[in-house]
Amino acid sequence: METPPYLKVQTLAPEVLEGATITCIEAWENSLYLGTSAGEVLHFFCVQDIQVSSTEKGREIAPPQYIIASRQKVHSTRTRAVDKIVVLPQISRALVLSNSTVSVFSVPEFAPASGFGKVRDVLDMCVDQDITKALLKNPTVAASSVHVTTFTKNTIRIINVSANGLKLVKDVSYAEALTGVRRGRLCLVGNTKTYDLVDVERVRKVPLFEVWSGADNGADLKPQPVTALVGDSEFLVACGTQKGDPAMGMIINSDGDISRGTIAWNDYPTSVVVDYPLVGAVVGQRVCFHNVVNQAEVLIGDEADKKAEADKKAEVDKKAEADEKAEADKAEADKKEDKSDGKVEGEKEDEAKKDDKKEGEGEGEGDTKKDEPEGTQTEEPAKPSEETPEADPKPAAEPLTKVTISKVLKQFEIPFPEMVDKLTLVDVYAKDKKEAKDDSKKTEESSSSPQLSTWCKTSSNIFTFSDNGVFTYISTPRLFHLETLVEQQKLGELYTELESFGDSATANSDAAKYQKEYLQLLVCLSHLSHDRQADFKQIWTNSFHEYLLDLKILMYIFYPKILDKLEVPNGVVTALEVSKSMVAPGEKSGDIVSPEWWQTCYDICRYHLRDSNTSDFQGRWMLEVFLCQLLVSKCANGLLKSGTEESSDAVTSAIMHLVEHQLVTDKGISESAAILREHKKWYPLSLLDLRVNKIASVCEIWQSILAGDIEEPLFTNGPKRLSALLKTCSDKELVRAYGLWLVDKFPQEGVAIFVDQDSSNAGSKIKFNSKEDKDKISTAIKAMQNQVAWKSYLQQMLFVEGEVSMVGEYVGLLIDECIADVKDAKEDEEDETTVAYKALKPPKRSYFEFLKSKKASEDTLANRVEIIRMIDRGLCGEKREKKESQARLDKKSRGKGVFGDTKWHFDVNWSSALTLEDYLSFQEKLTPYQNKFLLELVIIYGQLGDHQRCIDMLVHDLTDYQTAIDCCANAGIGEDSTPEADEVMRRSLFTHLFKQLLKATSDQETQVYYCRHVMEKYGNYLETKFVLNAVPPNWPIEILNGYLKNVLRQLTNDKNKSLMMKSLTRSENISMTNQLTTLTRIDAEVRRE
Repeated sequence: METPPYLKVQTLAPEVLEGATITCIEAWENSLYLGTSAGEVLHFFCVQDIQVSSTEKGREIAPPQYIIASRQKVHSTRTRAVDKIVVLPQISRALVLSNSTVSVFSVPEFAPASGFGKVRDVLDMCVDQDITKALLKNPTVAASSVHVTTFTKNTIRIINVSANGLKLVKDVSYAEALTGVRRGRLCLVGNTKTYDLVDVERVRKVPLFEVWSGADNGADLKPQPVTALVGDSEFLVACGTQKGDPAMGMIINSDGDISRGTIAWNDYPTSVVVDYPLVGAVVGQRVCFHNVVNQAEVLIGDEADKKAEADKKAEVDKKAEADEKAEADKAEADKKEDKSDGKVEGEKEDEAKKDDKKEGEGEGEGDTKKDEPEGTQTEEPAKPSEETPEADPKPAAEPLTKVTISKVLKQFEIPFPEMVDKLTLVDVYAKDKKEAKDDSKKTEESSSSPQLSTWCKTSSNIFTFSDNGVFTYISTPRLFHLETLVEQQKLGELYTELESFGDSATANSDAAKYQKEYLQLLVCLSHLSHDRQADFKQIWTNSFHEYLLDLKILMYIFYPKILDKLEVPNGVVTALEVSKSMVAPGEKSGDIVSPEWWQTCYDICRYHLRDSNTSDFQGRWMLEVFLCQLLVSKCANGLLKSGTEESSDAVTSAIMHLVEHQLVTDKGISESAAILREHKKWYPLSLLDLRVNKIASVCEIWQSILAGDIEEPLFTNGPKRLSALLKTCSDKELVRAYGLWLVDKFPQEGVAIFVDQDSSNAGSKIKFNSKEDKDKISTAIKAMQNQVAWKSYLQQMLFVEGEVSMVGEYVGLLIDECIADVKDAKEDEEDETTVAYKALKPPKRSYFEFLKSKKASEDTLANRVEIIRMIDRGLCGEKREKKESQARLDKKSRGKGVFGDTKWHFDVNWSSALTLEDYLSFQEKLTPYQNKFLLELVIIYGQLGDHQRCIDMLVHDLTDYQTAIDCCANAGIGEDSTPEADEVMRRSLFTHLFKQLLKATSDQETQVYYCRHVMEKYGNYLETKFVLNAVPPNWPIEILNGYLKNVLRQLTNDKNKSLMMKSLTRSENISMTNQLTTLTRIDAEVRRE
């Protein structure tokens, strides 16, 4: 239903006025005051307001009903026309201007007020707009007085009107003032020639425009000044040449500068009112309205209907003319075919054409009446509510009636059901119309319905009056006009008007906000239907917080399945569905958004999710899910690009950014997880699950990636990450299960889960420290038949946990690895390392040191070094500490670990944990490969007590003379040994070593070197006689010099020691004798006394 800006309703019929000619009008509350040319003020009382209703037939308007309450003469004796009425409800008074005299009356009864004088020589008067705005904002607030500005022939006079009298406030000199308006300290004044802007407080004047220009053709043709207030800071003046010529309306600001375009009138207006953004004026007995925003004329009421009727009739006439021409052409053709019958047929055709023409005209009139817009002006012409024009064309004999337009103080509020219907919320997910209607009824019955009823009202304070009666111009809701601007795509004009929307004194801020949201939604849908992606994006970014559009609307357009209910104003439902269908992707595309709109939607989501801290705004979770769905859609790879980065990599990066930073709401995370799982985005899904502590799901995904079941290049350093994750888990069975799997596939990372190490496992929530846990873990790992995993576990338990009880298992495992490496070699064949060592010339380092220097070249040599270190009790390393430091040695080794380049820590006596059965087991394994593991067997024989065999193997098989010497020197150092027993053992071993050195097959130089070394350093363990007899006779005596010197020194030391001991004993005896003598003497003296 097309709705013009105003609906014109007859308020008072001419019969009610009883022939009186109305000169002015004013209204407040239920009272309507009419000034007449007979000097009377007619007081009418409203018993029923205007009512607008919407039916199936159209809009129906019930006119107001007034009864006359009183007729008051302004002057008791003289008859002078009433020029103006000003009501001051704050003090219950009214001012009446008649015959340049202002009289005071009481309201609402409108009776003469006693005790008031009269103000004379007044040509016009007004009240400050700021005072009027305050009154309309709070009508019930009383005031002690009101300032009224009057315009006289010589001054602008400001009068203070109170309930008891009048008082002059100020006179501002100004000549020839005819009319004016005031806002604050500024008065716009029109005199006989020009307009001026006068500051009544500072007494300053800003000259403006001439009222008229050109030759003075007499007072009848000279225009009178017309002024009006526009909005909150502008003024309107009318300018022209003379009556009957075109005129223009100039809008100026408070500085006197033109602020808007010029309004053009066909004739100089006789009266003007402003109902922002429209300006109404009476031009040549015709009421016309212009928009101050674009200065275009607006058709209203009966004018719009007449234009529509004229257009329809013109269309019908044009069609009839075309048909007539076609018939004429056809008749002409028939005449040419049959000349003999042409005359008769031509006459028939002419008659037929005349009949058709009459018939067409009749049909055209019928169609015109049928197609007239439904409204008051066309429903029942006989009723008083008919919107009849004030000045219908009359016969030439009848004079034209004068029409005047005026604004009154009161704003008549009128409910507008069409607006309620537009703004009522309906659920777009309703399955059928019946359900939608039911939902609509429920909504109307809800708590929001009273608000809508309150908001959806129109107001009116514009009247026209003439001899045809009084008419009220009901301003239709401004929302309808702005909605038309959206339909016509005049968006610039729309936004200009929105700047002042809801700024009036009586406007409801909540209602204005609700209507702005409605309009912005319409604009949004218009951008959508016209493929204006940039404008559409701007609405959801720059204007998001200003208009508070519900994000559910965006979801319904592009991703409707995320919701099950969406309530929108009924007026946008159709546009919403149409726009939604226009941007919907193809059914077979597999995308939720068409490629043309993908980037726009992506930018909108990214804009609102840019800050992870803004998780409190309504609907964020929907944007999170929508963005996730956009990124997994098929068209994303082709549309999302970032510099030189591949599009697929850009999408992957965007998904990771979404998961790590943009998903913050619980619902957004859960819904996005389902989307990622559906599209098999496993790694981002695992990170999302990790954020919500779904450790089992994360472990399952990471296990599949590490096992190769899922290809995921983003998942780097996976084993360590899974190990670190399990250390933070509090589910013991989950940690055990995935930890054992990791041990089997990635031993180093898996074993670390079950080890209580300060540096690598300090944050573990689950500890496997009890003996039962350790037994279960070790049994499970051993059962895997994975030697690498088992070795890693043993290493961790030994060198991290310090579990020395497992040293036998570990050494046995190392021996098995070494044997596996050499089992293909011949049994009697020596290894290359031994051969190389034997070839060395003395002095040479020990075989163990030589072996350590070569271990980096072969894993087998490294294992051998490790075996030797763990089974040795001092043979190949430093001598073990004595009993007093044993407590320190028994403590656990706490280091950085056993992997990588971390050093081994051997301050634990590993060999002390090995049993006799362990050594026998080692011997059994190594004996078949004796030539490959000579030093290991030497240590094992030593642990079994066969020291002489050890010396024989070291001297003859290995030629490691230094180790043989150390073996003799370290023998006997034990917890249960005594110094005497150690001395005996060393003497026996060094004697045996000396014999074997002399029997060695090496060259004489080597024999001499090591025999001399033994004699000189450990000669005290050798019998001199034995040495002298064992040394070959062909050795030079110089070889024995050192040994013999040591023997001599030893003998000398022994002798000196003996002498010293004798001397000490003698001295001690003498001392004791002297002490005894002294005591005896003392005792004798005591006895004597």
